[in-house]
Amino acid sequence: LDPVSYSTMHTALASMLAGMQDVVSQQVAPELVPTWTNALVLGVQQLVTTLHGPAAGGVSIEGMLAAQEAMQTALAQATAGSARVMAGGAAAGEMPAGLNGLLQMVLAMTAMVVASVPKNNYQEAKLAEMDAKGEPLTVPRRYDVPALHAYFSRHPVVVLRRNSEVVSKLSSFVLAILTDWKTGQWESNMPMRAKHIRRVAEGLGPAYIKIAQMLSTRVDFMPPVYLEELTRLQDNVQPFSTMEARQVLEDGIKRPVDSVFEWLSEEPIAAASLGQVYRGKLRSEWGGKEVAVKVQRPGALESVSLDIFIMRRAVTLFSQIPTMSDQWAEVMDDWAARFFMEMDYMAEAHNTMTFKKNMESLEGVTVATVYPELTSREVIVTEWIEGERLAETSAEDVHALCNTLLNCYLIQLLETGILHADPHPGNLMRTPDGKIVILDFGLITEVTEEQQIALVEYIAHLTCEDWEAVSNDLVCLGFMPEGMPPDAVKVIAPIMEKVMGQLVRGGGLGKGGLSIVGITAELESISRNYQLCIPPYFALVLRAFSVIEGIALKVDPEWSIVKECMPYLSRRLLTDNNPRMKAALRKLLYGNGTRLDIARMQKMISSMSTFSTAAAQSGRLATGPTFSAAASPEGGPLLLGSGSPAGLLSAADEGPVVSDSMKEVLKVVFSKDGTYAQEILVEEAVAAID
Repeated sequence: LDPVSYSTMHTALASMLAGMQDVVSQQVAPELVPTWTNALVLGVQQLVTTLHGPAAGGVSIEGMLAAQEAMQTALAQATAGSARVMAGGAAAGEMPAGLNGLLQMVLAMTAMVVASVPKNNYQEAKLAEMDAKGEPLTVPRRYDVPALHAYFSRHPVVVLRRNSEVVSKLSSFVLAILTDWKTGQWESNMPMRAKHIRRVAEGLGPAYIKIAQMLSTRVDFMPPVYLEELTRLQDNVQPFSTMEARQVLEDGIKRPVDSVFEWLSEEPIAAASLGQVYRGKLRSEWGGKEVAVKVQRPGALESVSLDIFIMRRAVTLFSQIPTMSDQWAEVMDDWAARFFMEMDYMAEAHNTMTFKKNMESLEGVTVATVYPELTSREVIVTEWIEGERLAETSAEDVHALCNTLLNCYLIQLLETGILHADPHPGNLMRTPDGKIVILDFGLITEVTEEQQIALVEYIAHLTCEDWEAVSNDLVCLGFMPEGMPPDAVKVIAPIMEKVMGQLVRGGGLGKGGLSIVGITAELESISRNYQLCIPPYFALVLRAFSVIEGIALKVDPEWSIVKECMPYLSRRLLTDNNPRMKAALRKLLYGNGTRLDIARMQKMISSMSTFSTAAAQSGRLATGPTFSAAASPEGGPLLLGSGSPAGLLSAADEGPVVSDSMKEVLKVVFSKDGTYAQEILVEEAVAAID
């Protein structure tokens, strides 16, 4: 098909395999070298076996299973042997885990090479350029695996050449990593390698930039120096020419640019993976306001589609290797579907307008107005809002703004069911009047009612530090399959207490002296034994809340995201009559006892009174303590302030005697519709009288 591409990939693959073998020969005990080499060889064979499996008229199912079992045995022997050598006093480092990681990296690159190999009937497929209806085949605008396969299987040379480029650039990074490992310069060269992979990702285009952006938020397994470098790709990508942008803009609005805009910035003010933003001003007949104009990169759909087609084939192959997760394709499909949605600016406009309507009652949150008549699949025009990045502002109200932002995201997650799932620092701003601006609604996730209820229960159990209940919540949230072994909760609960307990107490994981590497190892052990996995929707939830926590911890090292959830949680539990919400409320108020914990009730009302989504400068935004603190002797007086719960009664010279928060509490107590909180109060009153 293409001798040049073949030669490029052949050379890259041979170099990586040789580099891996050098590392094994140098760092593994001599008696274990054949075992590690065997694992490497069997891994490559496994990929080829899968490619030429029964469906392709090649190796039998029995042969495939035999290859899998052989590699599984080889890896087990290699890892166990390395562990014995380490226990015997040899230089340890991270040898077994490190070598496994390098082996997986090389096999992943091998899978990329194999994924570009066309099927045996590619010559026939190449001739069939029409679909079943006689229409010319085109790249699908929505993520559709069969449609991608139908299109690109007819363009094998395009696939081969693109993969040759990708493999060539990525293999240079892998070879550098192998060399660093071999020479003992892994850590000292890390800043250089981080810059290297950032440049590679940027050079490979939108799909790889998007992956790098996603990795830039994964503090659980990316070294800090890599996180810092990859974060630069959030909104600082190499821009494309303004001449190209104006052409895309004109095609999108179907009018000459100068007939709509009085002026447009000559250069983009920000550039990201899929597009770049210009500042401009509409002509008077279009409203005369300043606007932000986002224009998609030319050819983004075709470029992304090709890369995702190759990646999808590669992860399917990679999943067949023993010890690899079999959920790679599922994760890939979820990510790719969202990525395709991001490339449709009409969908983003709809998301923005929906979000603006859902959040219109939140005084402290602002969303830009969309101009739908100037929006197309490749162009979106919104109002221009002045502000500075929340993560970079020196204003004194960042702590309060983070609380407002957290409540906003809790409302999205647990009430509207539509969550803004791309809150990287570039998308969160502070206006001069102390409001939060949320930008870029290309990526959202929907949360079902069942998931919302399960999440409220999860937060409630976290707050109570009921670790067995937290472990059970993982099943409801989709972290674990139904029908787990009876001992699963007892095994998982201590891990949850170790990890989540520090999050409840505040200050992040680092303050508790916890190691991300150590925690990851324990979670991986649980994952292997109990099929623990993070559902795709929850990964986006974690991403959103980790960004908020990261900004808040910069200004308040003691900030606790679980503690700061209490105002919203109190409000929700005291007003929601769902049976499961009632059970969660009773758990919070009674603990494991039979009588109401008055201290917890008081703290809950106080916490509810501090719930706010107002602008930071409109008033003091307090937060309530955790229930575990409330239940302790040193939890503080039952009544805060001067004889009343904080914020419930206003000073006479500052406005009404009964504040809005107090009105909300009174509505709960005296609601004519009846609430579970009323039932508890009546029940306790009867018990007290008795």
